[in-house]
Amino acid sequence: MKTTFAACLSYAIVAYFDLPQSFWAAVVAIFVTQANVGASLGQAFYWFLGSLLGGVDAALADTKAITVAAGTVSTPARSV
Repeated sequence: MKTTFAACLSYAIVAYFDLPQSFWAAVVAIFVTQANVGASLGQAFYWFLGSLLGGVDAALADTKAITVAAGTVSTPARSV
């Protein structure tokens, strides 16, 4: 309820003064009134980092598989 009130009030104030892009006032009010924004942003960063590293790992693994399939990987000679 507090978040909704803050968003509506901030939008009304900005609309009263006829400022451009007044929707940002409501977005900022919602962002500021959230109690656990810091924890959410921290978690989002780790999710992004994990996705990025997973994508890089998959790209490298795919490149290695293509190279092996093409027969261009040189393997060391075995000594018997």
